[in-house]
Amino acid sequence: MTADSIESLKSLYAAAIDVNKPEVIFGSEALVSGELIDFLVDIASNTEEYDLARIEAIKVMGLAGLNIPSHQEKVVQTLIELANNDEDYDIQSYSLQALCWYPTFTTIPAAISSLTNPDKYIVVRDAAVATLRSQKTNPQAIKLLNELINDPELGSFIKNELSS
Repeated sequence: MTADSIESLKSLYAAAIDVNKPEVIFGSEALVSGELIDFLVDIASNTEEYDLARIEAIKVMGLAGLNIPSHQEKVVQTLIELANNDEDYDIQSYSLQALCWYPTFTTIPAAISSLTNPDKYIVVRDAAVATLRSQKTNPQAIKLLNELINDPELGSFIKNELSS
């Protein structure tokens, strides 16, 4: 992928009004490059950015990272940071959902375990459980899911999932 394509994407994005920014980003995972990942990380991490643009950047970053093994660690770490530290529940939830695409990263369960706590917003908890379920070959993920079997909101679902 040429640097010109990424520069064009950046120019289009900068010129777009907020409501059009997600559309500019949509589908850009086809521009497979490290520069694209860096651009998307910047958007996703910028709390001043339009929230729907941040969500689209998270989704595209997650997909693009699948095709760039050298940048997967950066993508996963960014998604973990957003899931744990962002104040926007939607950003947290979409970051967790994107982490589901990385089931071989064994550090994910420990990094997101606190997001299953009862004091967390249910949408975030549900996304964290889905991420743990995507790690079904990871013993730590299974252990964390087993610890949630008696949870009043998620326990019966988790129990069914673990028994199937």
